Amino acid sequence: MKTTAYLHLYKAAERAAFFGCAVLLQLYLERVLDFSVSDALAWRSYFTAAIFFFTIIGAWAADAHLGSFLSLLLFTVPYTLGFFGLCVASFSCGDLFRQRLFAFVSLLLLALGSGATKPCGTVVGAEQIPKDEAGYDAQVKDFMNTFYQVCQISGLCSVTLTPMLMQSTSYTLVFAMLGVVSLTSL
Repeated sequence: MKTTAYLHLYKAAERAAFFGCAVLLQLYLERVLDFSVSDALAWRSYFTAAIFFFTIIGAWAADAHLGSFLSLLLFTVPYTLGFFGLCVASFSCGDLFRQRLFAFVSLLLLALGSGATKPCGTVVGAEQIPKDEAGYDAQVKDFMNTFYQVCQISGLCSVTLTPMLMQSTSYTLVFAMLGVVSLTSL
């Protein structure tokens, strides 16, 4: 069951990176991209909506064209690039329009990757368990329980540690670190 162990590690890295970004996004939009509180909240909501939209696209791509495992791997690439894009967009270039544009493209990549991989992880994990094996249902249940525990624990760690890290460093460094965490999932 090496593949299911990989999926647990993949999901831990992916969720840690995502929740680290999510916890910073509102302040990033306000402080770095100079949005008002209400505009930053609106853009954060659009980002969340895009994730849900891309979940549908990811499920369609996995079911109709690529398969779950290939979809998981392929959509992790734009996801990881999105973190590094936010890192670059954190630098003030003197042109707020371009900085915002770069940040929004990066957030779009993050939404695409986060949403499109959502329906794939559990499917790939369940596919690794032979259906004709004794105790199939129990093994799938164990995989799913562990999978969701990993998601919650990594998310909890990330939303706890990311703000603490942010107190002693910059958005640039934090987004770069989240990109590296995401990169480890590949």
